[in-house]
Amino acid sequence: MPTATDANFVPIFVKPSQVLDLTNWRLNLPTNEQQVSQPALAGFHDDAFQVVEAVQFTASCGQEPVPGSKFPRSELREMNPDGSKAA
Repeated sequence: MPTATDANFVPIFVKPSQVLDLTNWRLNLPTNEQQVSQPALAGFHDDAFQVVEAVQFTASCGQEPVPGSKFPRSELREMNPDGSKAA
């Protein structure tokens, strides 16, 4: 199995939308109440939402909490096919 130190190793970049069906979802990020909805979510990735050996959500200590919470967090929220919020 190749490793990062092998001369021929080429890391494979995978977006979360290639691992998860995000068609009917919206992403809340722990920074500035940022939300990412479709169609932008289909190609979105950053340090708080990325694929490692699995899909990884991250919220760093010291970031501002989202409204209604004491802690920063990333949330994947289900959406209806028409883009409206699911129950």
